Order: sequence, then structure tokens, then C-alpha cells
Amino acid sequence: MKYIHPRRYLRICWRPIKDLFFSGINWRRTIVFNFRMLPYDIAKHLPIFLYGKVDISRCTGKIEFIDDKTISRGCWIIGQSACIVNGIDACYNVTQLAVEGILRLGISGRIANGCRISVLKGARLSCGDGFLLNADSKISCYESITIGDGVHISWEGQIYDTDFHYIISNDGIVKRRNKSILIGNDAWIGHNVTICKGAVIGDGCIVAAHSLLNKDFSEYKNCIFAGTPAVLIRTGYKRIYDIAWEKKIAAYFALNNEYKQCTMNNEGIII
Repeated sequence: MKYIHPRRYLRICWRPIKDLFFSGINWRRTIVFNFRMLPYDIAKHLPIFLYGKVDISRCTGKIEFIDDKTISRGCWIIGQSACIVNGIDACYNVTQLAVEGILRLGISGRIANGCRISVLKGARLSCGDGFLLNADSKISCYESITIGDGVHISWEGQIYDTDFHYIISNDGIVKRRNKSILIGNDAWIGHNVTICKGAVIGDGCIVAAHSLLNKDFSEYKNCIFAGTPAVLIRTGYKRIYDIAWEKKIAAYFALNNEYKQCTMNNEGIII
């Protein structure tokens, strides 16, 4: 029998104990949710971890993975804090999931604590790979909402593909209340942004904080929109998602307070 050093043995034993008791994972809800919403062959891998207080009482629909062959244990995290400001958790609210329709998921993603997601029966919500929905955000899907890969939505964001209620004109005309939403790849949605029915956002676009977007901007890529309602204000911009680049830029400006901007090449080198 191969000799194992006691310290290594303790590390091997400690890892599952830590995951079980000290990770914050709500194991009871995690197991119930996976086996309720997924086929057995997928659910047994526990691809979705639920953290903290999560309400799943209205989850009667189903979850589909865009690529079943790429799933792994805990590849989707729901309910864990993702909004930390100066070391302080900015949200303690209960995460609410009401999936009565179909929720399609990419390879991996994260839905923070305090979020509320509602997918009505017959509706379809699709979230691509690398999706991040930050704390206290809301998504209500009555028909169809498609979110591309690498999309990050800041805290208190709102996405609704419906007006919720019908209105009638004086001559008796009632218009349809639902219209699908499409958000392109690598989009960045700022704090407290509302995206309404019929909105289309192109790849790499940025929506500034406190904006309301309700139009089709599919013809634009790598642009910035702002306002209520949102309008195009800048072209040729996209968010930097590379953490190494962000650290390098922050260090540069810390040493050069007199500069308001810098220039980087394709390799992330400041020139």
C-alpha cells in the first residue's frame, strides 16, 4: 500500500467536509432542484449549485443545457453573493426562481443572491455561457428572452419582455403585450438598467447605468447607449473583461494621476 503523508491525507479528507458544511451550498435545495428540473442522467452530476435561501416552490418547468456534453459539477451557481462592495455583501435578499416554462443554460454561469427569475409556462429564457446576473436583478420572461455568451448584468437590473397588462384605446384596439428580447454576446448592462420588450442589443455593446432600453439596436456593435429611453452616445467601445488587463490599467493610473487616458495594444501592453 502506498504511503500517504498525514498532512496530505487530512487535505484529502477535509475537502469534501468543507464543501458539505462550510461552503454555503444549500445541499437540500440543490439536490431537489437538480432532480426536479433535469433528466436523471444530467441531474446526478449536480450541475447547478444553490446557495443560501432560494425559493424554488414554483419551479414546475424544465431546464435544458445548450450542450449536455460539457456540463460539470457546479458549473452553474445560483444564490451565491456576487456583489461585494469594499468587502461588504450588498445583498441579503432571498433568491426566487419560478421556472414554469423552459430555461436554457450555457456551459457555465452565475446568478447572484436576491435575484428573481420568472419564466411563464410556454415561455423560453436562454442564458449563454459565462452569463452573470448580479444581485437584486429581475428577469420576467412571458414569451422569449435570449441572452448571449459572456453577458454581464450589474445589480438591480430589470429585463421584461412584457407590459404585464393590456391597454385599450378609445376605439377598442388592444395591442399585443409581449415581444421577444435579444441581448448579443459580451454585452455589459450597467447598474439599475431596465430592458423592455422588443429590445435588441448587439454584440459587445454597453448600456450605461440607470438607462431604459426599448428599441432594436441590432445594427450596432461595440457601442455605448445611455438615457431614458436609451440612445447611441459612443461607437467603437467595449468592456474589458480581462482581470490582468484591469489590474495593469489600475496600476498605471495610480502611478500617473495626471493622465486621463492610456493606450493599449492587442496584447494588453500600455503604450
